[in-house]
Amino acid sequence: MPKKAFSDEGSAPRAILGPEPSSPRSPARPVSNDPLLAMKLQIPRPRAQLVPRPHLIERLQRASTASLIFISAPAGFGKTTLLTQWLAHSDTPVAWLSLEPQDNDSVRFLTYLIAALQTVDAHVGTSALELLRSAQPTPPETVVTLLTNDLLRSAVGRFVLVLDDYTSSLLPPFSMP
Repeated sequence: MPKKAFSDEGSAPRAILGPEPSSPRSPARPVSNDPLLAMKLQIPRPRAQLVPRPHLIERLQRASTASLIFISAPAGFGKTTLLTQWLAHSDTPVAWLSLEPQDNDSVRFLTYLIAALQTVDAHVGTSALELLRSAQPTPPETVVTLLTNDLLRSAVGRFVLVLDDYTSSLLPPFSMP
């Protein structure tokens, strides 16, 4: 799994990039009996008045064959804006999930993650979602295993999964070092 990292003069985002898919984007669909906030699954629209960062967009594009993207910078440095600019010029299928501190619950996080992934492939995560809805608690590792297997079988191919503001909802089993 190739990884590429970059930084821009020490203060701009650093990134390790993930795979770029080849399928078209498909609309989101609800995945839970509980209401989900659809806005969390939508890619923010790029603003009209942006500071152009073609050198960062180019670095993201060059690294798009890697397995993982991780962009890190202080709040307000334009991480989300950079990603929306990059994705606006791509036909890559994107599963987008904007996280918040309340997503620190593994069932809530996994439910939203499945909803985001189902915007790319409506069949991904259906069995994992059933386990999340069951009366008996299911270990998150089991749900993640089922979800991973679904992704490996998916006809979508390569796609981008964005977990925007990931650090605002770090779950212990999923936390970054």
